[in-house]
Amino acid sequence: MIDIKIINTIAIGENQINHAVFKKEKNILKLINYSYFDFDTNDMDRFKLIAKDIKSFADKDLFTYITFTTRDTIKEIFPIIGNPKDFKLEIIEHLKQTYLVDLTEFNFDYTISNIDDYFVCYAAMIPKNISEAIFRDLNKEGFKLITAETDCDSFKRGIIRLRNEEHFIHLHIRKNDSIFMIFKNGILMLERQVMNGLSDLIDNLSLQMNIDPTSAEEYLMKNGLDKNKNNEENFAIISSVSDRISVQIQRTLDMYFQTYRGEPPTTIVLTGFGSIIPDFDRYISELFALPTFRDTFFKFMETDIDIDFKRFDFLNEMICLGLWE
Repeated sequence: MIDIKIINTIAIGENQINHAVFKKEKNILKLINYSYFDFDTNDMDRFKLIAKDIKSFADKDLFTYITFTTRDTIKEIFPIIGNPKDFKLEIIEHLKQTYLVDLTEFNFDYTISNIDDYFVCYAAMIPKNISEAIFRDLNKEGFKLITAETDCDSFKRGIIRLRNEEHFIHLHIRKNDSIFMIFKNGILMLERQVMNGLSDLIDNLSLQMNIDPTSAEEYLMKNGLDKNKNNEENFAIISSVSDRISVQIQRTLDMYFQTYRGEPPTTIVLTGFGSIIPDFDRYISELFALPTFRDTFFKFMETDIDIDFKRFDFLNEMICLGLWE
């Protein structure tokens, strides 16, 4: 087996591509270079130029891991009752009926986990018109592709290493959307990608407080849901804005119960922007009567170079991707 010490991690979003070069050290990833590019999945021909540009920032060995964050990617998690003779056939039939798609147009893979008295299937489908163009152009530039996965896979790797919880809901709030996942005994039971992210909170706060978005973001990050830092009126506004996220949390819990009819998660873990908004964890904990913890994947990264974190939409995903062994 090749001992890979320096890796390129690439996160593919529908509007942005992030690239980070990590040196793998003991229990840590050291960020040694990075790049980022505007991108449109509707214009895949442009990726040829992006691949060339990524190479100019990459390590010479070009070992590469890829994670797909695009909403074009289908991530379906569902229970299988009984013990079917042909799991793959049952999974394919389920996907066809659920999404009404031609599976020949996707790169398709799945995993099956046994829990309690049933199986849980996690199937991922990445459109070939996106994935194969990316694989082809990176290969032409000499990149050595080691693995390709979804952001869901990446977060699972990171959160399981980060937290020792048995049954929990993981809420990762990104800039433009959020990923909600429920885990039980290390198995991914449910995943939702919702359109409510930090930008949504800021835009609504800006509108309700009649201030510009920059001021709204500064206010949110400084005061959050801390009752000691907000007057009654402003706290009510921030609460109503935050409830755009909490409504989606409730929908996630409702979907989980409808799917499995089992006990709900006992813990909530916040990462991403949800972990840095003051008192957001306390607010969520009181709202759902569950212990809520904030944590960060940046525990796994260090760097000696200057980095503008606002340029990245997917640095968390690339850190979790870089933990692949």
